[in-house]
Amino acid sequence: MIASTTLRGCDDRGPLGGLRDLLAPLDERSFRARWLEREPLHQPGDAARFTALLDRAGVDDALTRTGIAPRSLRVFVDERPVPQEEFARPDRNGVPRVRVDRVLDLYEQGGTLLINDFEDVSAPVRTLVRGLERDFGCPVRASVFVSPARSTSLPAHWDTDDVFVAQLAGSKRWRWWPAEVALPLDAQTPPPGYVPAGDARELALHTGDLLYLPRGVPHDAETVGCASIHLALAVGWHRRCDVLAEVLRLAATGSVAWRRALLAPDGGGAELREGCEALLRELLATLGERRYVERAVAALRARDGHGTPAELGGGLLDRSGLDALTAASELAVRDGARSERGADGRSVARRGDARLELPAALGDDLQGLAPGRRFRVDELSPRLDVAGRLTLARALIRIGFLSIVADPAVDG
Repeated sequence: MIASTTLRGCDDRGPLGGLRDLLAPLDERSFRARWLEREPLHQPGDAARFTALLDRAGVDDALTRTGIAPRSLRVFVDERPVPQEEFARPDRNGVPRVRVDRVLDLYEQGGTLLINDFEDVSAPVRTLVRGLERDFGCPVRASVFVSPARSTSLPAHWDTDDVFVAQLAGSKRWRWWPAEVALPLDAQTPPPGYVPAGDARELALHTGDLLYLPRGVPHDAETVGCASIHLALAVGWHRRCDVLAEVLRLAATGSVAWRRALLAPDGGGAELREGCEALLRELLATLGERRYVERAVAALRARDGHGTPAELGGGLLDRSGLDALTAASELAVRDGARSERGADGRSVARRGDARLELPAALGDDLQGLAPGRRFRVDELSPRLDVAGRLTLARALIRIGFLSIVADPAVDG
């Protein structure tokens, strides 16, 4: 079953800044309680609903003037992908470039254009994507589908991300079926030649309509009497199992006991089973340690580039700010920074060719500080007093392991 809510006319056509603006007038709390990860939502809207976000002219400009990277463009004809070499070629410097004339020819021949990473070429779309990332705490990707009349881009399938579909122009007929794999993992994709089971439901999206599809819901879409442009916003959730897997990875990184082989004892299967049960009990105790949970969440967010909304200052700016460093100053771990244990038992913090030797205990405190992780100086190490934390922070900044977070509102 699919639910619909009606969008009344809205006088404010300003930029869409996040989930609240995307769903309006439906409130965010109702959406999370009833539809999120549960069932599709269809929200009819007026034709001007998404004009401040993106229109035909904006899509055309991005394709023909801005210069889409070949890696971000896919073309489908009769549900089959067109090889990239058919619409891209190297320039005189050997850099692949999209042949816009060839792309337009393929479109005229019935091809659907899929432009990924659209947040990179559109400021309004980027604003919405960043707002959704703040609301959901996970990465969001924006893709634009441009389809001629009477075309189908992809066969029936399900996605492993939740998807919001904003119909920007024209109309498109969607079909969906009951989920066969609820909330699938990334590896749980449809098999080749997949045919959905059960009875299909159908609706037509028109300009200004919004559709939400939870991951795992099989669907397809086709244009009928007119061309169509829609924006797909894919939400790449951090799942509970992702956090647990990251906790175990961090525990194994910090303790050789978790890296040892699980050997079958002489007693055979029964003793092996008992060993596994003991291991599970130990794992449950490890999962309860707050330091691992906090580090796991930080590592997942940093991996997506979250947790660092402000730009990191350069090395020169960092050196200039050492004297002004306080316990409340915000720091971030730079890309390429890592902490490792040496053969002599001491820890080494390094980035590139720069390194800093540390006592093993301090090195342990740096474990799990993934690139992008933000924290204050007074959170650096519980083993040191404030003066010691400032000294350690300055030393790590000097080797480029840490950077002082520059606040754009202050630093311009």
